[in-house]
Formats: sequence, C-alpha cells, structure tokens
Amino acid sequence: MNIVKCPNPSCPFQFDAALVPPGAVIACPQCRLQFQLPQASPPLAPAAEPEELNTDPEPEDTRPTRTRGAAKRAGTSRRRDRDDDDAPPRRGSIAPLIALMAVGLVFVCGGGLVGLLYVAGVFQKKAANTSPYTYPDYSLSFQGPGEGWQEDKETQGIWKVRLACFKSVSPEGYIAVQVMKTEGAANKGDLLPAVKAQIGDPNNGPFDDVDEELPKTDAKLLGTAAERYEFQGLYKPSKTGCRGEVYAVAVRNIKVWVYCWAARDHFDELAPAFQKFRDGMRLEAPSGEVKVQRQKTEFRTNAGFYTLTDTDGIWKKQADPTRQDAAADLWLAGYRRVPTTGQLEPKPNANLVVAILDPQGEAKAQAQAHIIAQDTDGGVVQEQAGDPVGEPPADGPVAASDDVVRFTKKYPNTTGSADKMIVFKVIDAGGKRVVAYAWSDLK
Repeated sequence: MNIVKCPNPSCPFQFDAALVPPGAVIACPQCRLQFQLPQASPPLAPAAEPEELNTDPEPEDTRPTRTRGAAKRAGTSRRRDRDDDDAPPRRGSIAPLIALMAVGLVFVCGGGLVGLLYVAGVFQKKAANTSPYTYPDYSLSFQGPGEGWQEDKETQGIWKVRLACFKSVSPEGYIAVQVMKTEGAANKGDLLPAVKAQIGDPNNGPFDDVDEELPKTDAKLLGTAAERYEFQGLYKPSKTGCRGEVYAVAVRNIKVWVYCWAARDHFDELAPAFQKFRDGMRLEAPSGEVKVQRQKTEFRTNAGFYTLTDTDGIWKKQADPTRQDAAADLWLAGYRRVPTTGQLEPKPNANLVVAILDPQGEAKAQAQAHIIAQDTDGGVVQEQAGDPVGEPPADGPVAASDDVVRFTKKYPNTTGSADKMIVFKVIDAGGKRVVAYAWSDLK
C-alpha cells in the first residue's frame, strides 16, 4: 500500500494511492479538496523474508544475536513449545493486530474508492439554484427554485418562453415563465387562449393528449387576483405522462404565465417547490420610477397620538378633519407620486379618517352605519369577502384580515365613476369607540 494523506492540514483523511493512477486528480471525500497525485507513485518496500525460527531450547547466555522482531518471534515460538495447550494466549498475540489491519485496509480502500467516485461525478451535491432573476423591462423579479433545480435552456427553447425555465432532476419536474408586454393596461381576457395555444397545439405544442377543457380556479400571483388551470398530457420530449398547472395574471401592462409540470406520480411531491417559486415572484417599480422606502409617520391631534405606516409615502394630514366627519379626530388626504420625478400630487377622492364615537351596540355595526351616514347620496352597500384585489403596496401584498372590513358603495344611476371602495377597522379604547376608515374610487 502507498498511504497518502489529504494535503489539507486540518483534514485527517488517508487512502491508498496505489488504487489511483499516477498523476490523477482526486477529491478528498471528507473535505472535498481536489489535488493531483505525483506522476509516479513511489514503489512499495519489499516485504522482509521471515527468519527461520529456532524452536530448540538453548541457554540464555549462548543465544545468538538477533533483531528485536526476530527475538520476539523466537521467544513466542519457544513459549508455545513449552506452555500447556490450555494456557491463555499472551497479550502480545498478533491475531487482534491482523484483524485491525484488515479493518483498516477496508476503510483505506473504501476511502480511495469514494474519492474516485467524487472525481468521476458519481456523488455530486445537488445544486441550490437560488440566484435572483430580474427583468427591468417587465418590472418582474424572482429567485431560482432552490436545491435540486437548474436552469434549463433546452426546455426554454422547446417552449419558446421569454424569461426562464428550470428543471428538477430527481424527481423530474419543470417550471417555465412566460411574459407578454401590452401597449396599454393588460386585459385578462386572452390569458386562457394563450395557455391552450402553448400546451394544446397538437403540431407544435410540447404535449400530446391534452384535454380541450382545462379546469379553472381562482388564485393569486404577484399579489393580485389570478387564474389557475390544470392540465394532463404526454410530455413529448421525455414521453412521460404528466400533470401540470398554469398560473396566469394580467397586471399593469404585462401578462404573466407560470407553467409547472411533472410526472403524474411525482407532481404532488414537487407541488411545494412550485408554490414556493410562485410566492417568491415580485412586481417591481416600473423602470424609470423613483422607489420610495417604507416609512412611519406620526400625527398628534387633540384627542390622541397616531402612528401611520405609510408604505408608499402618499398620505398628508389635513387641517380640519370635521369637514369630512363631524366626529373625526384625524383626516389624511391621499396623493400620488409622479413616477419619473418622485414628486407628490393630489390623488382624487382618496381619504383616510379616524372618528371617535360613544359606544352604542355592536362595534362593527355601529362603525359601518356611521361611515355610510357620512354619504347622503344613497347607493347600494355590499360587503366584500376574500383576499384584497388590485395592485399590492410597494413592499408586497397584504393578507386579508378578519379585523378589517371592506365594502363597496355603488350608485346605479351613474356610469360607475362615483362608486367607492371603503375599508375600516374599529376598536374600543378609553371608554370610546375609535373607527379608522379609508375610501377611494372603486376603479
């Protein structure tokens, strides 16, 4: 054997260099350091010929001079000639040493083999693709799907998608992201036709035997309402029967489709990775816009002290809150930020009011009745359930809350321009009922 130690000073691993061709580049299986062996491995020292043991008894003072090892062997042989067969073996027996050397040889040879397998690529750590992907032209960003996923240019070419494709090797699965930019506001009416054209084309599509009717459910993507479609079919490149899902959304001036699919038996296994990828997608500030940092603004009034977490920096305190509500303690008017300059200008019909009431009956019912009474123009009131809709704040979507009530107020005899969305929350504090509500044009 030619025992070689890993060159890493902090790594104790050793293996037999005789198992590896001279000059080979190997990787230590313990610390993963790669290094090259010498071009010619040093020859192994020849084993010494065993000396013939003299088993005849001889006087101590007439024993010939021997090496230390030979003396031990001779002494051992003589004692075995003299000792009884029932005598226990001496501590110096070589049997345990032979067994230990055999075990050591197994570990050394095994370690060398593992090192060769690492060099050959048999054992490879799964890549963790968490690289950021940003697309300023579409104001879109996301991260790679994570461990076990790699970018897949071949699939991107097959699917002809603009952004990116990813592949999971074990189990096999795919993610493809398609996007389209529109001249004006994106319309979701053609989201489904694009899905059918992408996966259902019998001549150019990547799937065979796709159902004509794709089940649709409501979903969320990029913080806003989206459509989800399920499909099944035979994936042509791998000849594998697959399940898949498509999330499609129209927001601002872009349309986005996220296709995820895998073999039928492995789709559920990869579903959490698909969802994590979609949850990590972000709609950035459009190219050229001034980004605003999340900020907290403090307001003092006659009745109290308020802190507002103003995500977009658009709310400004107004002088006389009673102009909006006789019970109001605070009135904030909404502004919009000009994308190219970052300057604020008034935003029509966007307001936030804090009113202080004497408690009467159930809190939510009293608060909603008070808010509706501020508008004497009538209108039909309808409470809204489910997740919030529309574009999310600059720092991400806001989850629905049972404590926050949303309702619309629509005016049948108008073109809809006067319709409102109203959001409020009510708490009891200091013997008073505090109602915070905001409204803007429904559109």
